[in-house]
Amino acid sequence: MEQSKSPFEEIFKKEQSRKKEEEKEKEKEKGILDALDNEEKSLFEGSSDSGSLSLEEEGNVSAEKRYIKLLNELVEKKYYEEAISIIGEMKAEFGK
Repeated sequence: MEQSKSPFEEIFKKEQSRKKEEEKEKEKEKGILDALDNEEKSLFEGSSDSGSLSLEEEGNVSAEKRYIKLLNELVEKKYYEEAISIIGEMKAEFGK
């Protein structure tokens, strides 16, 4: 004997799968925002450090370190496409 599924069961399952997909998207966005927040926090923490480099060189070095830290966080959280776009930004900014 075959049990036929009611249309409500089908609708309920579709709604559940849609909600799961939305939750995954929200988690992905939250992960990216967390990585960016951490990068911004490091800007303020890193600004109190002093070194023997000139201001331009110090800015370049700290910018590179911030990019590297951001890249590591994105790769750690498996946001590879975002990491690739950050690498493109680095190429444009540092000219290599």
